[in-house]
Amino acid sequence: MSAGGNVDIAALVAELAARTVTRTEADVQSGIASLLLYGGLNLDDPQVRLETPAPGRRRVDIETGLTVIECKKDLSAGNVREEAVEQLTGYVRDRTTELGQRYAGVLTDGQEWRLYHLSQHDDELREISRCLVNPADPDVEGLLVWLEGVLSTAEQLTPTPLEVRRRLGSNASGYELDLAELRDVYEQLQEDPEIRQKRELWARLLAAAFGRNFEDDTDLFIEHSYLVLTAEIIAHAVLGFDLRTGAISASELVTGQRFREAEIGGVVEADFFDWPISSAQGTAFVETLARRLSRFSWRDVEHDVLKVLYESVIDPETRHRLGEYYTPDWLAERIVAEVVDDPLGQRVLDPACGSGTFLFWAVRRYLEAAADAGTDDREAVRGVVGQVFGIDLHPVAVTLARVTYLLAIGAERLQGHEPMTVPVYLGDSIQLNDATSVLSPAGLSISTADGLELFARELNFPESLVADAGRFDRFVDDLATKASTRLADGKPPAISQTMTNYGVVEGSDRSMLEETYKVLCHLYDHRRDHIWSYYVRNLARPLEFTREEHRVDRLVGNPPWLRYNAMTARTQEDFRRLTRERNLQAPAQVVTSQDLSALFVARSIELYLRLGGRFGFVMPASMLSRLQYRGFRAADYTSSAATAYASFDRPWELSRISPQPFPVPASVAFGQRADAGDLVPMPETAVWWSGDVPSHHRSWEEIGGSLSTAEGEIVVAGEDYESPYAALVRQGSNLVPRFLLLVVERDAGPLGTVAGRIPVESDRSTPEKAPWREQPSLTGAVESRFVMPVLVGGSILPFALRGKDRAVIPWDGAKLLTGEDPDIESHPGLAAWWKDAEATFARHRSETTTMDLNEQVDYQSKLRDQFPLRQHRVAYTGRGERVTAARISDPDAVVDHALYWAGFESKEEALYVSGVINSDALHDRILDALSKGLFGGRNIHRAPFLISWPQFDPVDELHVRIAQAAERAEGVAAKGGGETGGISAARRRVREALIADGVRGELETLASELLERI
Repeated sequence: MSAGGNVDIAALVAELAARTVTRTEADVQSGIASLLLYGGLNLDDPQVRLETPAPGRRRVDIETGLTVIECKKDLSAGNVREEAVEQLTGYVRDRTTELGQRYAGVLTDGQEWRLYHLSQHDDELREISRCLVNPADPDVEGLLVWLEGVLSTAEQLTPTPLEVRRRLGSNASGYELDLAELRDVYEQLQEDPEIRQKRELWARLLAAAFGRNFEDDTDLFIEHSYLVLTAEIIAHAVLGFDLRTGAISASELVTGQRFREAEIGGVVEADFFDWPISSAQGTAFVETLARRLSRFSWRDVEHDVLKVLYESVIDPETRHRLGEYYTPDWLAERIVAEVVDDPLGQRVLDPACGSGTFLFWAVRRYLEAAADAGTDDREAVRGVVGQVFGIDLHPVAVTLARVTYLLAIGAERLQGHEPMTVPVYLGDSIQLNDATSVLSPAGLSISTADGLELFARELNFPESLVADAGRFDRFVDDLATKASTRLADGKPPAISQTMTNYGVVEGSDRSMLEETYKVLCHLYDHRRDHIWSYYVRNLARPLEFTREEHRVDRLVGNPPWLRYNAMTARTQEDFRRLTRERNLQAPAQVVTSQDLSALFVARSIELYLRLGGRFGFVMPASMLSRLQYRGFRAADYTSSAATAYASFDRPWELSRISPQPFPVPASVAFGQRADAGDLVPMPETAVWWSGDVPSHHRSWEEIGGSLSTAEGEIVVAGEDYESPYAALVRQGSNLVPRFLLLVVERDAGPLGTVAGRIPVESDRSTPEKAPWREQPSLTGAVESRFVMPVLVGGSILPFALRGKDRAVIPWDGAKLLTGEDPDIESHPGLAAWWKDAEATFARHRSETTTMDLNEQVDYQSKLRDQFPLRQHRVAYTGRGERVTAARISDPDAVVDHALYWAGFESKEEALYVSGVINSDALHDRILDALSKGLFGGRNIHRAPFLISWPQFDPVDELHVRIAQAAERAEGVAAKGGGETGGISAARRRVREALIADGVRGELETLASELLERI
């Protein structure tokens, strides 16, 4: 790579990174100046200033734009770095004070590049990003991208997924700079009552969407604010507003004033995330962010890039915890093409639209069909906003989806548009919490009992407005503006002419709206008006789509996969009621394995899809076969409240695509809404997709050739298919938080400990999550009878156990003791430990957790069911690449939740069971029923017993031979080298020893013969 005449940039970067002994600081300074000028950073000589004066008769090494660069010969030597940071702090403070703008500092010796931000909160300079260059193999492009992120000098960048991720994502230097500044603004404003309320309402909405998995976290609120501000600025760029000159103010950017003037509703408005403009620093931040984003040519978008931005800002662990699995572009495009076969004639709804991927491709499909039909742009835009709709409960996703919708339309088509509203709405599509509103022939009435405590009285809107979605939303925006305005006499403006402008002429309708307007003005006066227009659309649009005449022709999307255990108690209650009414309730043994996706799809069909309308939804792959989805596959969702049936087409199975498009394997359910006589259950064959996908952020045209399809059978689990052992299987106890239960023996000291007790302290050897990792360890001397061996996931090898952990278990032989139980006082060591553990758990448990520590460890009786401990047990892994099982011979060992276990009548029966479970023959039979986990392992659960292999019969020669071979395998496994190294390597060594001995081959032959009998 070279630029700028004879300057070899690659050689220059390597030379700068080498830290040669003979070079001087002047050499480093000169080399970095050359890199800035000739490295393709769009800088010229006047913009790169060397030795600029600074207060105190000092000089800044290099200054360019709003960045000062301090150059050193070698930052690794002595105290050079500490002294340089102090020097850089002075420069950045001086420039920030002098110019009243955010200044960044860079410290470098050519090998280390460190970016610093000056906090306005405490006036401290903090490192926020770094780029380290390997002199032997320098990543020249990586360094230049890092520098450009700091300097923001590039022009006309094409917003491809790669460029968005590299320059705006969480690993980009510019993002780190922006986030540090935004965090600084929040620290100054966080006690403001209005901003506190905005954050509180944001948290409540996300808690409703994500249940117990959501944690009200300051960093997440700031990251969400950054994402929304970014999306709103991009929306202005799409329409051609100049973001460089300051012609549009920060206030206009975040409140959508220019959109209102252009009569484009439903894109940018005052919301949870407009709080930065409450201060001068925040206003400056928004203006700086706008200039940085103007580097991109946002009119050239060809993908849902805001999804890419979201995924690159919010860390994978958080997205996994919240169940946020965004659909790849190519898959969304292909599903839309499969379902929407008449784009100009079919109304399409994505009821869980996320960032808008399905909307993007549905809009593009409509516009392409309109162009083929010779429709002009104005008519095409008017048509598409009346045909393609989205709803989501996530406030950040809704903003991103609205802007994505605009990006899909494109700037050129928006020229000369008519008044319009982007039809993407914040709402609860499946209306889990009922009785929040009423839609009747008279109009829309919003109840005061909304759960968010937003309104003091009812809000009423007449049918004449609600029936026209676009007009209704524009009226809502205008009313919001007037409610926030006060005239010279302190009164709000009249709305008589506004009602006339929107065609409200009936006297009763006008009286209704006058009363509603008074409520809104009251809200504004109490600084509680910022979210009301969101909330009105939340209720108006989903309810409007439920009307028979307004139901849609097509449903597409990727519903939430929120697991039952992660739902709040209120949501669990509503979930149980709705699934029970619609024949979706799972059998008792798998009820906690349910997630929201099946109910979401069934409810969407019931509420929004016309008879004969088609649907296509991304679902977990377990939907095709697992017992908890049996009611969904049956296609009868009739309830006392509604009648809904489905006629399923052949589904798609996506688990053979590499890499996986989702953290867990997925499928796609297709079908249509049907009458009772046309009901068709889910077929037991699927279209199996396979192939290697180079990137999931590509269109179908780019990716389609990499994939192939074939028809294949689905192994469907059911009670009739199960082994008789299925009813015996239990999951182990929830021994978490680990440090409150798992212990290691400690040194008793010179005085020893009381007889019958064991000196113990918390075992901190396993990874812990916040807030538990910050808590101090527990120590104590606990009675030995309560310090029990524990088997965890890492304890199980094929046919053998590897070590044992120990845990404090308050089981006295008859019951579980609690800190308040008088009987615990008979065991002072246990009492001291357990009361301390209970108090720690109560102080730091999640706000959404109502269980105490005893209820946690004994959830669904998973601990009590283990007592009295059985003499003959088998435990197997609940997750992993394959099932691994071992017989438990220790009568005192307790089983942890990472394992499943069952008790048997005899040692021979336990051996027989472990022999079958460990076999490849069984593994191959259940493989398609296993759902893949986030990090590649599989969720095994009760899958080994989905196949109806028989109960042990002591007179059946084959059964006896399997038990004998398993006992021999135990002897080999005990010597197989499984006691050292990581668990995966240890299991591999044991399996290799079993193969070398020949016993594994013998077991495979016997297990295959057994399973062939089924």
